[in-house]
Amino acid sequence: MKMGFIVAGLALSLIAIPAQAAEWTQNGVTVDCAWAQATRNVVAPVYMEIRADSRGGQRLTAAFSDLAETAEIDSYTRIAGVLRRQRIEYLPIEPNQAVQLLPGGYHVLLVRLKEPLIAGTRFETWLEFQPAGGFVVEVQVVPPGAGPPCGRGVDVGRQPQIRVLPFTPPNWITSGSF
Repeated sequence: MKMGFIVAGLALSLIAIPAQAAEWTQNGVTVDCAWAQATRNVVAPVYMEIRADSRGGQRLTAAFSDLAETAEIDSYTRIAGVLRRQRIEYLPIEPNQAVQLLPGGYHVLLVRLKEPLIAGTRFETWLEFQPAGGFVVEVQVVPPGAGPPCGRGVDVGRQPQIRVLPFTPPNWITSGSF
């Protein structure tokens, strides 16, 4: 009986300990605290912190995941008071600087998910950097509305200048419809 309480208490304490997101470093680029919120939608933004060391600036140019048909690098921009998502060609990371990908800002958007993201699970995403090359990072899925699993606050700090790709309206929007 006493042993049952000890085992149950130990199991509960392990559940209460937040999982720590991992850090990946390769060729002067470090990706830390990669995470996404659980979703049943067909799209899912992925957030993280990316740092470049003193060897030179980097560009996040592409992302891929087996869970989605495509992935893109996006930013939110306020246009006429409305926050709009825009696809960007690349995200620059200056030497000795960090860029936060976070809700309402830069993110990697997984498009046309093949299955829902479930809280407590993890999945792999390939990130491509120029000139460093690419590598796989593990993304932790947190409950909807939860923040970064790494236990740190989000530092929005100075964000880099980006090149926005031209906006192409969906084919259902015609010139006279708005």
